[in-house]
Amino acid sequence: MGARTGRARDAGFTLGEMLVALTLLALASAMMLEGLSSGQRLWAGEVARTARGETVEAVQAALRGRIERLRPNTRFDAATAFVDIDGGPRQLVFVAAPKDVERPSAARRYRLMLSSDDELVLGSAPAQRDPGAGVFFEDQVLMRDVRGLAISYYGPDPVSGASQWRSDWSRRASPPGLVKIKLVLPPGDHRFWPELIVHPAAVIDTLCSIDPATGSCRGRE
Repeated sequence: MGARTGRARDAGFTLGEMLVALTLLALASAMMLEGLSSGQRLWAGEVARTARGETVEAVQAALRGRIERLRPNTRFDAATAFVDIDGGPRQLVFVAAPKDVERPSAARRYRLMLSSDDELVLGSAPAQRDPGAGVFFEDQVLMRDVRGLAISYYGPDPVSGASQWRSDWSRRASPPGLVKIKLVLPPGDHRFWPELIVHPAAVIDTLCSIDPATGSCRGRE
């Protein structure tokens, strides 16, 4: 009888051994779940950083596409003719060809600025001949949570004629040779904005008077 009891004890587990085994199993399961959770957080962070990078790339591509197609329409409502571009350090208004999906519609007037809500917006409106006559822009938000915008323009100085970077480009006889756009992002923001420099593929046409209905010069096909 005693031998049989000893063999049964050897073949099974005591209550203490079972408790220890269950405790170790619970600890192993907790460690596995923590590892999976950490991996998911790292993956989510990587996806978010990639999405932010793709957003910056898309915004720069959109701005480049518009500014490269800038149209140097000439205005004659001043003592001397000047190109229809109003550029400042925090806002740029210009006329350009519409997006490919909007063609063959007329040219549009665009306004790049930073809103009071820290949003980088690109407004669009019909290219009226007189931009001061209550132009209403339909704003498209390009990026949110942007703390600063700095725009500069490269071209000849009106006095010395030497080419240099300037913070304004208004009532000039020709468009700037280059447009540089810088953004200031919040501290700790993982987004990266490479300095964007765009060359407008346009030359001045002092004999062109834009027709708002067609977006072309008056009297021309």
